[in-house]
Amino acid sequence: MNTYPFDLTLKEYKGVLKSKEYWDSGCAEWNFSPFDRKIARIAGFVQKGGNLMEVLDSYAEDHPDWGYRRFLQDKVLDYTLRIMRGKKWNDVIMETKNYIDARIMCFTKEELVELFTEELKRDVIIYDDHCEFIVDSEPINDDILEEIERRHKLAHPKESIKKKVQEWSSVDYSLW
Repeated sequence: MNTYPFDLTLKEYKGVLKSKEYWDSGCAEWNFSPFDRKIARIAGFVQKGGNLMEVLDSYAEDHPDWGYRRFLQDKVLDYTLRIMRGKKWNDVIMETKNYIDARIMCFTKEELVELFTEELKRDVIIYDDHCEFIVDSEPINDDILEEIERRHKLAHPKESIKKKVQEWSSVDYSLW
């Protein structure tokens, strides 16, 4: 298999992306590649037309333990916030003025993956030898996030953001 992050077939991408290296920061495989290289490979898959929800659902089926499933939602959020903010999730939590993480934590699995997929398509540019992130100067006004959030609020008008964030933070909670 070709190890270059941008030059894989969809089938090769699926095989690579179904590993713990991309979704389980608590395992040894996580350290096989840097965070941004992981995003680049995921973006390459999505930009070639790959279905990320299919890969994530398949990973969850292959790893029935709730802990692995729990890592999925956290990694998707980490990756999404890295693209949107140019930082990892822990750095964003410290910036409470933006509440972007809390807004995303209210999403369903499908909405979370939709946001991540759209950010990968729009804000990750893959070149021959590297990738770059287009970081919005005002991510709170992100049009993709706002559209998904608008649809979510219509579908769940009485939902409490505070309750959803507490639910997400519970060790027993997983979208998968």
